[in-house]
Amino acid sequence: MTHFTDKAEQEQRKKNKKLDFAWQQYTGEYIEDENIQDYLNRKLQRESPKAYESRIEDSDPVLLFPTAVDGLNGILFAKDDETKREWGQLGDPEEPDSIAYSLKRNADGEGTNWNPLMKQVGIKETVLHQIWGLVEGVQTDGQGNTLQEATVKIIDPQSVIDRYPKSGNPEQVLVKESRDARADIRDDSDSSQDVYVLYELDGWTRFEVQEFEGGNGEISYTEKVLGAGEYEYWADNDRTKRILPIFPCELPMPRFVGYLLAKKQNHIFNKKSSRDWGVQIMSFALLKIVGTQEQFDAVMTALEKGANAIRQDPDVNDSHGYLSPEAGYLTEAGDILEEDKKNFYESAFKQYGDAAKQVTATEIRLESRSGIEAFLTLLVTSIDEFENDCLWRIEQVYFPDNPSAWGQAYVKRTRDFQPKDIIATLESLGSVVLNADRAGAMSTKRKVELLNPEMTEDEIDEEVQRINEERGAVEVPSSMQGG
Repeated sequence: MTHFTDKAEQEQRKKNKKLDFAWQQYTGEYIEDENIQDYLNRKLQRESPKAYESRIEDSDPVLLFPTAVDGLNGILFAKDDETKREWGQLGDPEEPDSIAYSLKRNADGEGTNWNPLMKQVGIKETVLHQIWGLVEGVQTDGQGNTLQEATVKIIDPQSVIDRYPKSGNPEQVLVKESRDARADIRDDSDSSQDVYVLYELDGWTRFEVQEFEGGNGEISYTEKVLGAGEYEYWADNDRTKRILPIFPCELPMPRFVGYLLAKKQNHIFNKKSSRDWGVQIMSFALLKIVGTQEQFDAVMTALEKGANAIRQDPDVNDSHGYLSPEAGYLTEAGDILEEDKKNFYESAFKQYGDAAKQVTATEIRLESRSGIEAFLTLLVTSIDEFENDCLWRIEQVYFPDNPSAWGQAYVKRTRDFQPKDIIATLESLGSVVLNADRAGAMSTKRKVELLNPEMTEDEIDEEVQRINEERGAVEVPSSMQGG
């Protein structure tokens, strides 16, 4: 008999190959010693194992894919100041005693702030196309003392072994965790332990799978329960349908773009490695030795280990010399590689790469509408969905008996990803300041604030003081002026 996770795990392993491939291409883990042979192909012809090992040592990472992912999310989160977010009865995020204050500064219980956590959501969705969110309730010590406020966790899709039903709102989700099983830091035993958590509509169960050999020699499995708990989450304020604390969030795209771009980067990685290795080979001329076998051996003993040399029959009328292979193909290989890099960014950013040049904001607006905004709109909608699903469940954690409080907290990010026309903005600000100055309706501090948006509060105060000292005047309090 096999345990009930066995079949699900086998199916999940197939999906995880693509997910792991994409994620390791993003993080750069593909270049690490334990992974690189899965990504850097050995040439089946004319590449010895030692030559392949040497090429591995000399291959440097290609980071086109993470640059594209980070760039896309940089465009999205550059508009964070235009995000509309309400915390409802969770309170004011600036008040230290409020729930919102705790969430904003420690969203996951590990010190990650709320906004950076949502940026992680954007990056992981761009790479993996799907993630899972988990809201964990308040943890207490059994005596009513709070150990940990409600938290939000990001669950990678590789960790979700199975779900039921396969589509729609899940009613059961099985998650695999890897935990540190050591007793303390001095314990040198196997440090990892696979643990499973089954989420159902009325509660969770954590267990480990133990295997044992039966009387007939067959391996059997049993589930050892490690813990369990109850919860209550609803899909609506009328409490007509239960939901889980864990939920999926994915980009509604028909193809796995992250994986495709990761494959394209890996192709460039292999081509670049071959090109660089070819350049290295061409840097070493091949020594031709004319002489008998004994003469050849004598010369070879004088050469350093690993030298390249060939022997030519002494009956041939020729002298010693160096053979340099034709290296013209390397130039062509380099041109092809550079073209591949260019094509990569065109695939990832569409025309946003060209728009990043020093052109006018109007030209950028026209060029960036070819695909990139459509993707960013899908991404920002998915991130909003993730955050709102979290807030919906968090409100139920803190106000379980007050359904009217559910749904008051929400977020809505801008769907306008067009860059601002900086020149026009500055001209507009300058006009406002000039007109207000003529009317005597704006304080010096307000003028400095408008004309120097990058300044901190202290820098603004220093600049105001400098201006007043130059004028030899005393600043009129802002409360006595307009603007």
